[in-house]
Amino acid sequence: MTEKELIKEFWHVCRNCEPWKKDEFEAYITGNGPWPKGIKYDHIFPDEVAAELDGKYGTLALRIVQAVILSTKDDKIDIAEDTEVRVLKSLGRSFKDVYKMINKGEIGGNRHGTWNTARNFLKYYSDEIPSYLDELLADPKLLDPEEKFSGINIALAAGILGQADADTAKKYKNFISLIEAFVAKQVHEDENNIDLKEWFIQREHNYCGHLAAFLAGDCSPVLKKLRLRILFNTWFPYCPYSEEELWELGKKIGLLDEWFEILLLQGDIEKTPMELSAHFNKLYKENHPLFEKAHRAFYWQLDGKTLDDEVPHPPKKAFRFSLYLLAVKLANGEGQKEVKELAEHWDDLIEIKKDSYFCDNASSSPDFTRPFAAIYESGIPGLDKLFDEKFAKHRKNDDDRIDYMSYIIRFIIDLRKDWRTPESTVQALHTANRISVEEFHNAFNAIRWNLDTPSFTFPSDIIRDYTHLHPEETKAWLEGHLATVGTKTVHNEQSEDFTRWLKAVFSPGGQDLKDAVILFGAKSKRALNAVEELLTNHEDEVRDALEAALPKLKKDASEAAQRLIARWNAMPGAAERAAKRAQTAPAQTVKALTQQAAAAPASSVKTAAAPAAASSANSSGLRSFVYTDDKSNKFWNIEVNGTGFTVTFGRVGSAGQVSEKSFDTEDACTIAAGKLIAEKQKKAMWNRALLLRLQSRPQSLLPRQSPLLLLLQPRQRNQPP
Repeated sequence: MTEKELIKEFWHVCRNCEPWKKDEFEAYITGNGPWPKGIKYDHIFPDEVAAELDGKYGTLALRIVQAVILSTKDDKIDIAEDTEVRVLKSLGRSFKDVYKMINKGEIGGNRHGTWNTARNFLKYYSDEIPSYLDELLADPKLLDPEEKFSGINIALAAGILGQADADTAKKYKNFISLIEAFVAKQVHEDENNIDLKEWFIQREHNYCGHLAAFLAGDCSPVLKKLRLRILFNTWFPYCPYSEEELWELGKKIGLLDEWFEILLLQGDIEKTPMELSAHFNKLYKENHPLFEKAHRAFYWQLDGKTLDDEVPHPPKKAFRFSLYLLAVKLANGEGQKEVKELAEHWDDLIEIKKDSYFCDNASSSPDFTRPFAAIYESGIPGLDKLFDEKFAKHRKNDDDRIDYMSYIIRFIIDLRKDWRTPESTVQALHTANRISVEEFHNAFNAIRWNLDTPSFTFPSDIIRDYTHLHPEETKAWLEGHLATVGTKTVHNEQSEDFTRWLKAVFSPGGQDLKDAVILFGAKSKRALNAVEELLTNHEDEVRDALEAALPKLKKDASEAAQRLIARWNAMPGAAERAAKRAQTAPAQTVKALTQQAAAAPASSVKTAAAPAAASSANSSGLRSFVYTDDKSNKFWNIEVNGTGFTVTFGRVGSAGQVSEKSFDTEDACTIAAGKLIAEKQKKAMWNRALLLRLQSRPQSLLPRQSPLLLLLQPRQRNQPP
């Protein structure tokens, strides 16, 4: 088995499939297979295999990654440093060798190391680190906070001291003051939000300082207090502990329970938005006092607290997470006190930099923006200003490839779904004038973007309810966007959004279905096909409106409408439905139409559609039309039977000529017959629906000489008009 085949088998088996070459693969699993002496790979492969190191086939994954490292020069290895430290240890590389590789930037492209590197050194090389600390004691400048590599050294010293016995602690006691100074500097920078020039390096220093405070927090009173300040007063985005470890540590050092809730909010203990929402909604109901303590901790300055108080003090840059808790309170009819405080002290409580990810299209934007979206339109001027500025920026964007305004509307709605009900979102959009009805509808069927963003959940309920609140504006939008509706290029993940939007707008409780007929004027075949499909099961609601609009429709729209009418005619019970519609027609409408027909000169009566009696049409599929003017008086009948139809035509009173045609299927026959009927209807002065209405009225309502009387006379099935 070649190395390439081995990797293929590995991925196949990791997906719970049987290996193709089972015997050979099992030899690798048991360690009896040939050692892979070199594997060519791209920059993604090793980390993907390394992700399985703790899985069912971890032994094989380790062998493969070992082969990658053995076949690669040290300065070309591109594997995550935490994985490489582990694998290099398994290959017998010493701590000093690996440390030098990190120092030279030969691991992870990193020339200063990270707190995660320190953790892995402590995990895999704890027996070799003490001798390295002896060298540090001889050259203390390597622990100077200004040195680019000092953070990892401080973390290593803290790790050894935190687990040291009395003799070891005494030997390395001189490190304690160095650790205290390093951690104090990082805490000061965090608390005062100092803008660091070498931000990436200093950030890693800070995280190493956090780790050092946790590891050696019991070694001195100063470090104990610094550990509390780190936990209470700084944002800690890369927590080195699991949820269980944090609870254990918290109990050990006497942390307040609300601190854990704050860590959950900040994402230090990773949970999905849905899990986070479920947790805090449950906390609100089951332990309301603790919920309130966690919420008020963010308002510590307004409540008279200082940094010297040993209570949680979230910094201004973490204040946005408290908005989740405000969203929970607002959903439960509370939170007006905090809304008022935010309105008065917004700039004092929260910090949002101009280059933040607020309502942006960066990968970090959802997490940054979600808490703001959760309380969108809560009556807080500072928050309203943020959204106004972002909307104004997107409206001015002239990039015809990306519709940022549509994107941001979908973005806000999607971010709210785990924290607020659809009803509250509809109300927030409805009561404000920040987003127009036009912008709202554009967001779902005129999308143009190819941004690398998560897929949005399609909010059908929100679209329906919002449309219900804006029926006239929605109708005006339909009429004003026929040239573009359904025609925009879309991101693949939004390719079905137009159809979903259409169904949501015209779902029960949304827009009047008759307004969907407007879309037969759309230029896009995609839109025509979608509205045709939408109306298939709604003949009673829209047929009259569609037949009235038919003469004005252009080619593609007319064909779509004719297909729909033919489909209705082919459905069981078509004649009964037509008779029912005729019976419900308003009397004044019938009277007005008959008076108009009587008043018209004979020469203006070009054609009139004459249906067969309802029972006859139902049993035979017979349709009849009459053309009458000064010179002509002729009829045209079509009778559909299964896969064929018969056309009879000629002068009224004669037997006429007969033409027959057959098809392979009933559907093909129905469509062809429907096209011929539609052509007659398009030329007709009165359409079939009107005549059915007239047929249901007493003929005494019609003028004695009306040509319509001829069309309404009962006749035998095979008797020409």
